[in-house]
Order: sequence, then C-alpha cells, then structure tokens
Amino acid sequence: MTGHIIVIDPVVGNRILLRGRLLSAYYSVEAFDRPESLLEGDRVARADLIFVADGAAARRMLCLLRGDPATAHIPVILTGQRAGPGAPARPVVPLHADDQSPWDAGGDDVLEAPMTDPALFARLKMLIALKRLEDDVRAVDPAFADLPPFPERTDAESRRQGQVVLLFDPGAEPGTLVTQDCLSGLKGRSCIQVDVEDQVQPRVLDCPDTAVILWIHDAGQAGAGLRVLAQLRADPLTRLTPIIAMVPAGDTRLGAQAMELGACDAITADQPADVLANRLRAAERRMARAATLRAALVGGMRLALTDPMTGLHNRRHVLAAGPQLMRRSLRAGKSFAVIMLDIDHFKTVNDTHGHSGGDHVLKVAARRIKQAVRPNDIVSRFGGEEFLIALPDTTGPDAIHVAERVRRAMAERPISLGGKRGPVPLTISAGVAEVSGPEEAACFDELVERADSALYGCKGEGRNRVHLASAPLNGAPVPGSAAFPTQRPA
Repeated sequence: MTGHIIVIDPVVGNRILLRGRLLSAYYSVEAFDRPESLLEGDRVARADLIFVADGAAARRMLCLLRGDPATAHIPVILTGQRAGPGAPARPVVPLHADDQSPWDAGGDDVLEAPMTDPALFARLKMLIALKRLEDDVRAVDPAFADLPPFPERTDAESRRQGQVVLLFDPGAEPGTLVTQDCLSGLKGRSCIQVDVEDQVQPRVLDCPDTAVILWIHDAGQAGAGLRVLAQLRADPLTRLTPIIAMVPAGDTRLGAQAMELGACDAITADQPADVLANRLRAAERRMARAATLRAALVGGMRLALTDPMTGLHNRRHVLAAGPQLMRRSLRAGKSFAVIMLDIDHFKTVNDTHGHSGGDHVLKVAARRIKQAVRPNDIVSRFGGEEFLIALPDTTGPDAIHVAERVRRAMAERPISLGGKRGPVPLTISAGVAEVSGPEEAACFDELVERADSALYGCKGEGRNRVHLASAPLNGAPVPGSAAFPTQRPA
C-alpha cells in the first residue's frame, strides 16, 4: 500500500534520508523544514500520513490537526530530533513538566531510534489503511467526521481497561525481563500468562477489552507464535483484539513479520516498561477506532437496505437478495414464491387520520406481516403501502396459505390510533406467483411482475382477497382455479 506522505524535520539530512527510504517503497513524498509549511494550501488534505520531528511547533501543529474534524484522522508519527542522519536521536518526551506525553498529545506512533525498512513500512501500511477506512466511511456518511478520533480518557481510565494476556511460545521461556520489567508498566491491569497451545486460550481471549502481548521467540523454531497470531486475526472473536508482538532484542525482522501478519505493533524485549505500556494503549485506541469504523460501515449498509418507517427490508434489498434466494431454491429442486400485497383504501386512511395515522397503520401492518411468516422469508416494503414477501422453498399453494394468514391477521383486528379516533379497519389484497423448474429459465423481476398482476386482479374483484397467478413461471399449468376463495370485501 502506497500513499502521500509529508515529512517535516528542521535537519535537511534527516529529510533527505527519510524521503529516499519512502520513495524506494513508491510513496509520494513532500518534505519541509518547519510544521507551519504543512498548513499552506491544500497540503494537509492530500496527506495520508505525516512524519514530524517533535518540538513545540510540532505539538502546536498536532493540536491544530486534531482540533479540525477534516484532518483529525490523519496519522502523525513523531520522531526524535537528530543533529544529522548519523547522530543519536533526542528522546521524544514531554516538553515541559506539565505537558502531555507524545502519545497522549495525539501522536499515532513515536519513533525515537532508527528502524529497519520492513518494520517502518509495516507501520505505515497499518496506519494508512486505517486512515483510508475512515475516508471511506466519511464518504458514505459525512456526519461521521464529527466523532472525535481519540476518545477523551484520563490516564487512570486508560490503564483500567480489560486484562492483558501474555501468550508465549512453548519453545521459549518468557524470563524475568518480560514478566517483570516489561509488564511493570501496566499498573492497574490484570496480567495473565498463557501458553499459546494451552486449551484455556480461547476462553481467556474471549473476555471483553482483552489485549494480547504475544511473545514470539523465533520464527525458525516451529513458529508457533506467528501461527497463533495468524489464527487470532482469522478468528472473528479476536479479529479486532489489540495485539503487541514482543520479539527478542535486536530481531526487528521478526517484529516486521509479525506486523505483516496482523500485530498492531512490535517491540523488542529490551524496551523500557513505559514503551510497552504506551504502545499497548495506542494499539487499543487504534483497534477501538477500527471497530467503530467497521460498525459505521455495517450500520450504513444496513440503513441503505432498511425502510426507516417500518424497519423492514426495502425495495433495494429484496431486488438484490430475492434472485439469490430464488436460484438457491431452484438449484435444490424446490419451488420459490413471492407475495405482493397492498393495503386496501390506504389513501382514505391518510385523508381521514392524517399522515401520522397512516404511518402508524403501516408500522402495525409491517409487524403483523413479520409475525405471519418464517424467519428466513424476506419481508420488504416495496413502495408506499405495497409489501413484497419472498418465500424460498415454497410452492404456490403454500404461499397462498401464507398470504391468507396475513390477510386474516389484518382483517380480524382493526388498528387503534388512540385518543378520540376510533379503530381503523384494515384489509389487504395479495397476489401470489410461483416459479419452479430449471434455474436458467427463472427471472425474479418477471416473477414479481406476475405477482403484481395477480394483485391487481384482486383489486378488480373487490379487494380483501388473495389471487394466484394463472401459471408458474416455467409454463406448467396450475391445478385448480387461479383465484383463491377468500372472504368477500368488508
């Protein structure tokens, strides 16, 4: 994954070095010597990620980015300042005693020391993917930009989150460095150790707000840790679990490999305890954001396929899902049927009781239809006061019985509108059409048209009745009459 990256560093040698590394991975790069340059023109809008050398000006720039909903989701990596490419980095720390740490100030990552290309590019890939996911969500629903990208939490609240599970490779001993020194920064959090092959693992990891530190010893020795990492990311229960890979000191290659397989971050076992704590919190924040974004996408898709008035599926959904259900039934050698039904004299309801009364009637009608069909049947509001029911594995006569059940549920119980308005009598007319035979000969749209024609036959004969289309779609004759005898119009 490539993208547009902006590099800000006052040292020209540092800018040239980082720019060259990024260009070698086919990123497009702009480099500047001061943070203020970022805010000129539309540079921020084009950025997929920003590198900036930490300092007072960088913190002011970060505050501006996070305060603007349009730029708050752009990932920012803070780097330690160096006098030149070969000089040691100055640690990225709070600038003053009362300042926030770079992590709490809104930095997505903090790089204090040189990093190998695979490890660096793995981080960039992860951060840019999350940013683009948010871009996609905002394109669907611009209102999502109003949500803060970084939840407001105190340090104590962040550390009171769920348990931390240390999973370790059975081929290696965690050792005191991992179990004591590194984990000592996770104060206030429950930490437990589990062998990656322990049978208790699924139960332990299924706890809410669990974060995982995966101690990977050596990819060359069975690679149990990497296999478990891949399994965790493939499992829907742990797909969004924050996972930090901990690798032996100096083995950045293994850390990069772990990130390619889905780890949120990777650190070496010789890192100070506060580094693990900060990176774990950052990983939890990113994964929580990813979960929110995915939920927004799913919610948006659901809304796009749902009628807001009745909560039923809408026309778009049934026209997309109906043909699939039909082909599945025919492929199994079974019939498929649809019912098109319409509320009789609905305009009179609106004229007499207003649109609020009409809306209430639609909601009650939708609820009664849902109660009269099977869970796997599709009930949709097709438009206005029309509803379409798709019935997989159902013959025409069986669909008639379903339609008649719906008709009785409406006719036998008038709808109360409350207040001084009396109960509203409600009847429906329904047309039924069936398809059977070869899958290739079936057409869902034509089936719906035939059910609609049968519905209008009901209207012509006085309403409050059910009609079956004269022949199934494959042209075979239908036994008996085309009209199902029902109660006469009320």
